[in-house]
Amino acid sequence: MAGKALAEEEIALYDAIERAIANVRAALAEIDRAWARVNIECPSPTARALAALDTADEMLLVAREDLARARTALTVHTRHKLAQ
Repeated sequence: MAGKALAEEEIALYDAIERAIANVRAALAEIDRAWARVNIECPSPTARALAALDTADEMLLVAREDLARARTALTVHTRHKLAQ
């Protein structure tokens, strides 16, 4: 039973890390698009350009939440590995 729990913890860990990586990449792409829009619209960026930055910020928040889940999963996984 302990082996199954350990395997599930590993899956949760890898899943959280993969999601964080995917969300960071998506956020970086969104930041790049927003920055391009801001530069095109300089010196007076539109509300749409600023909204694009807000979208990127929201995407980074999701990535940070995924990283927190990964950190928690890693802590649990490490504790159980050390307890064996």
